[in-house]
Amino acid sequence: CAPKDPALLRAGRIDRIEHHLISPAYAAQVPAGHASIADRLAYYHVPGVSIAMIHDGRVEWAKGYGVADLASGRAVDEHTLFHGASLSKTVNAVAVMKLVQEGKLDLDKDVNEQLTGWKLPASDFTKETKITLRRLLSHTAGMSVRVMGVGFAESGPVPSLVDFLNGKAPATQPVKVVEEPGKRFYYSGGAIAISQLMLEEAAREPYPKLIDDAVFAPLAMGESTFELKLREDWRGRTAPGFKDAKRVNGPERVYPAMSAAGIWTTPADYAKVVMEIQRAASRQESKILSLEAVRQMIRPYVANAKSASPHYSYVGLGMFLGGKGPNANFFHAGSHAGYSCAYVGFLNRDDGVVVMTNGDDAFDLVAEIVQTVAREYGWKGYEFIPPPKAAKVASATTGAAR
Repeated sequence: CAPKDPALLRAGRIDRIEHHLISPAYAAQVPAGHASIADRLAYYHVPGVSIAMIHDGRVEWAKGYGVADLASGRAVDEHTLFHGASLSKTVNAVAVMKLVQEGKLDLDKDVNEQLTGWKLPASDFTKETKITLRRLLSHTAGMSVRVMGVGFAESGPVPSLVDFLNGKAPATQPVKVVEEPGKRFYYSGGAIAISQLMLEEAAREPYPKLIDDAVFAPLAMGESTFELKLREDWRGRTAPGFKDAKRVNGPERVYPAMSAAGIWTTPADYAKVVMEIQRAASRQESKILSLEAVRQMIRPYVANAKSASPHYSYVGLGMFLGGKGPNANFFHAGSHAGYSCAYVGFLNRDDGVVVMTNGDDAFDLVAEIVQTVAREYGWKGYEFIPPPKAAKVASATTGAAR
């Protein structure tokens, strides 16, 4: 008989997830006898992973596995800080929608009518169709600078946000319109960086402070930050990023386009953002977002490109959308050199999961964990949708990251 005690039920679920990983249908199947998280960390050469499980509207459990830092041997636990890369974009969208609710920003007004200092350069592509905040957040603005690269060394020159947007050294590429707005989904970290400047000007605060005030404080997120330079006590809790056992990233690399790629967090802390969106979407008591704000975020704007999965996803504001009916969900993945992470949250039930790793291009492992969680928690018909493989495109710095 299944245990009725909640603690025993939870322990059984965790044990089965830890030792019996499965793959999505589109991927190579996990070999029998080598299906534990420990086995798969070794197989994929990923040092560590951290998981937070959302069930019935709360974080039911959070655990870390493997090693946070290969140099010291420090283990991953639920308080280990990971670089969330593009998971930053969902947090940014929540902050934007808060200021939209307050009448400080407009989703559909020309961004150049809202920006006061820097202006988006004029383009033949925008003579008839203007760039709006809605287009920036939904990656339908046709903007350049698709990925954020490996950041900048904090010990060297780091561009200001305006210098980043202008492509001024040490940045290498200006943010500009490169195709007709609204034509298609065209992923752009540069577009999100423009929204960061709009937020800073509207709130009259530096980005880390305004996100603290608008998102982290209301949600009691005490283990998340966008600060470029981490405090020493926080640095000691970070998981550096690794590729083939070589350190390739960590708090020594910084991302001035914080809105697109700058968050440090834990899965359990980040899960609070997912649950805030779920609460607002289901008319529960939310702390930041209104129902109308979330409706704008979860509106499907345009079909995304196919990924390794046969399933299409759609782009919303600061997130992607997948599934139908009971499996309707919102999600985002993130990666830098040395980091791979993803979250999924459901819209018709209060379940979800956040997975963060300090391994380069580790989405096969992330997919196995999420798909196993889906089996264990009865998400019938759900299949993990991986991010599309990024083409080798010019970035704002060097390297490739999504």
